[in-house]
Amino acid sequence: MPTDPEPRARSLAPWLTRALTFANVAVFAAMALAGVDVLHPGPLEYIDWGSNFAPLTVSASVAARDRHLPAFRALHLLFNVWALWSIGSLVERLFGHARFGAIYILAGVAGSLASVAWNPLVNSAGASGAVFGIIGAQLAYFTRGGHRLPAELVRAQRNSTLAFIGYSVTFGFIVPGIDNARTSAGWRRVS
Repeated sequence: MPTDPEPRARSLAPWLTRALTFANVAVFAAMALAGVDVLHPGPLEYIDWGSNFAPLTVSASVAARDRHLPAFRALHLLFNVWALWSIGSLVERLFGHARFGAIYILAGVAGSLASVAWNPLVNSAGASGAVFGIIGAQLAYFTRGGHRLPAELVRAQRNSTLAFIGYSVTFGFIVPGIDNARTSAGWRRVS
């Protein structure tokens, strides 16, 4: 097995990125089919589906309940899966399946814990925390130097990354109720 990630990047199919993208869309579709209003969701519906709501997330009796919901709204889902697909595909090729999976899971959990620590009354959902972890891994890889990736690829990845970050930051400041601790583009306070 080569130790240089660039040859591995050319030969490794990003099946985990594809599976995670499909899983996010499938859960969102299942919620819609179950009657959750994808345009104006209710916070209690998301709690029923296992959103990140601190009183339930940190409770030992329901710790396993925090299933990673894809998003609160269709637009949020669209941006998350677009970023996951476009950025995650390369990151998975560069780091390998196992490391990519660890980055995704650890960043998602860290985002959820940051959300709970920042505001315990937040009811959040979305893969943005995990996606931002993937972005961080990509940035670390690009900035460490010594890679032999084509400049066009790095430029395309940079543009996708900047678009996603721009969307997330812009909506984080404009739209009331965005959970910036999780970097998630869709949450609502539970009433």
